[in-house]
Amino acid sequence: GINAEYMGRKGLGKFLMQLAELIARKWSMDGVMLTCWIPTEEAKQAYHFYVDKLKYERDYTSPDVFLDPEMNATYCILSKIFPPPQPAPQPAK
Repeated sequence: GINAEYMGRKGLGKFLMQLAELIARKWSMDGVMLTCWIPTEEAKQAYHFYVDKLKYERDYTSPDVFLDPEMNATYCILSKIFPPPQPAPQPAK
C-alpha cells in the first residue's frame, strides 16, 4: 500500500490518472479501466477519489455488478468510457 504520509492532496494520483487517460486517447482506445480494492478505509477513500473526482463508474464486469451482490467482493472494477471523437471541421470552399 501507500504510506499514509504520502497519500492525498498532492495531486500525484490525479496527474497519473490523467496521464493514463491521455495515453489511452492518443492510442485511440475507447476508455480506461481499473481495479479498486475496497475493504479498508484507505481503499474506500481511493474509490471515492476515482468515482467522485475523476468520474469513473462501476463497470458492468465488476463482480458486484454481474455476480450476486451478497458475495461481498473485496474489489470492484471501474471504468471511464470516452465519447467518440468529433470529426474535424472542414474549411469552407
